[in-house]
Amino acid sequence: YAPWCGHCKKLEPEYAEAAKQIGDMAVLAKLDATVEKAAAQKYEIQGFPTIKVFRKGTLSGDYNGGRSAADFVKYVKGNSGPAVKAAANAAELDAMKKENDVVVVLSVAAVGGDAFEAFEKVANSMRGDVAFAVVTDASLLGGKTDAITLFRNFDEPEEAFDGEITDVAAVTSFVKDASVPLFDQIGPHNYKMYLDRKLPIVWVFAAESDVAAREAGKLSAPGFKGKLSFVWIDSSKYGQMAQRLGLKGDKFPAIAIDNEGKHFAMPDGDITQESLTAFVTDYVEGKLVATVRTEEAPEPHTVEGMTTVVGSTFDELVMDADTDVFIEFYAPWCGHCKKLEPEYAEAAKQIGDMAVLAKLDATVEKAAAQKYEIQGFPTIKVFRKGTLSGDYNGGRSAADFVKYVKGNSGPAVKAAANAAELDAMKKENDVVVVLSVAAVGGDAFEAFEKVANSMRGDVAFAVVTDASLLGGKTDAITLFRNFDEPEEAFDGEITDVAAVTSFVKDASVPLFDQIGPHNYKMYLDRKLPIVWVFAAESDVAAREAGKLSAPGFKGKLSFVWIDSSKYGQMAQRLGLKGDKFPAIAIDNEGKHFAMPDGDITQESLTAFVTDYVEGKLVATVRTEEAPEPHTVEGMTTVVGSTFDELVMDADTDVFIEFYAPWCGH
Repeated sequence: YAPWCGHCKKLEPEYAEAAKQIGDMAVLAKLDATVEKAAAQKYEIQGFPTIKVFRKGTLSGDYNGGRSAADFVKYVKGNSGPAVKAAANAAELDAMKKENDVVVVLSVAAVGGDAFEAFEKVANSMRGDVAFAVVTDASLLGGKTDAITLFRNFDEPEEAFDGEITDVAAVTSFVKDASVPLFDQIGPHNYKMYLDRKLPIVWVFAAESDVAAREAGKLSAPGFKGKLSFVWIDSSKYGQMAQRLGLKGDKFPAIAIDNEGKHFAMPDGDITQESLTAFVTDYVEGKLVATVRTEEAPEPHTVEGMTTVVGSTFDELVMDADTDVFIEFYAPWCGHCKKLEPEYAEAAKQIGDMAVLAKLDATVEKAAAQKYEIQGFPTIKVFRKGTLSGDYNGGRSAADFVKYVKGNSGPAVKAAANAAELDAMKKENDVVVVLSVAAVGGDAFEAFEKVANSMRGDVAFAVVTDASLLGGKTDAITLFRNFDEPEEAFDGEITDVAAVTSFVKDASVPLFDQIGPHNYKMYLDRKLPIVWVFAAESDVAAREAGKLSAPGFKGKLSFVWIDSSKYGQMAQRLGLKGDKFPAIAIDNEGKHFAMPDGDITQESLTAFVTDYVEGKLVATVRTEEAPEPHTVEGMTTVVGSTFDELVMDADTDVFIEFYAPWCGH
């Protein structure tokens, strides 16, 4: 949890009440993820609150059930004791039916054997979702033995399994399908269940008062059992979601079908069993065309070099283009997008017909944003003659865009006929890789061209046939750069694409450089531990120590410095206290090693990094003091230093909520 999280605050009294009721059936615990960052990072906590379930020291997964005290208690009861409970008589079986929405019952002559073992496997895989019982008195199951029947408190009250009862996969599939109501209200408690079914979903947007529309859904659903899920959602509360599913969102009740991001909106009109059944039948038979909500296309679509794309013009302007297209997926409210706008517009003017710079409002053109999995704004995708090449991750100034496009226009390898042309390339680019061959063509050139194509826009590649331009060397590769040592020769086999690629990637990275948005991803992609020097512009000595130490660890670690006056808060994420600069930390895939306080010199930094390389350092863990006692009224508070003792070494199930104190949930 996070202390500021509103959702966490809302959960707190329910979670605390559940802890009291659950007693020693399980441990309910909480951990402040804003302080215990190492634990939060280890378990990949992305939002608050997140509740992880550990079963006798092994992570079982996330708890995704309801958030009331009753929900927690019910879940724990369903997960305590054996997965399959024996019902000796009708009273015990009836009690299970009253306590659970769904009870699956196996009738056998005696507990044990192949049928029971298979049933137990199914029960263990679905603990907490469904209750499982075994009876040895056939009269409890209408005289049937070696049989499975599912009882539920919705739809038809019971359903018999007609397959082979030792077939685990078949029984599992039956239980999963039969446990879902044919028509139900969807919400946080069951949303994930519907997604996990992997079936298209028919969404009925209706208010409580829209009885006719909900009745139409209820009556239509049985005819499509096993083909689609039918749900209704309260349009008075969640009407805004309608637009995400292809509806206009201005008129309810309304219906849409969603299948993995493709949406099919039911035309306006009376919603009856007949009209809804006809609409869904047309969908099943492939007669419907997916609904695309889009803005009107502007005229003209290109103004001062900048092209505006909408859903209806995406194919024409992006997919059918005969040149490279850079398309920015943006949100009008996004501060980063607003900051980018003037630079991107200026770049569009300068680039001319070398490429197309385009933009698309992802808050309106949701189908396109969903198709290309846009997670944040702005995201710039690069299409090369109608094929998605990838994301643009370079600098965000007009000059950066122009430089990138120039580096990506024309052939990947440019011929330099003389010293003047080669010098011009060196001036225009931070890194130039040069191949010297007797003539263009052959195995060496083809391999070099493959490397160049794979790194377009990052590094410039040139070929020369005049050996004097490369100090008299032929059949050779040399990398020129405007930092560190100005040139470096490749000493491997020049036809080895992988070796040349690795050499260029390694030699193109400064031994010590300031890190920022323009190169952060590059350092992550190197997959090397990173030595972070937190220093202000005025901390010359600390930066000099980093610069002088870096060459000794080339190829083993990346060395970077970050402006502590701007990004000092990041220090805490890397295991530092964050209250004193300059400071140094090593980060390796989430494990952090903080350099002890003291003077930062070449000697002290080299010694610290050497100890890291030799495995002499212990990862730094920032943690709160452990409370005494750690459990009050059933609720256990966990901190980093007590995590192993209270969670990993526990001999019972542990539900641990990662929260933020500010979180409203």
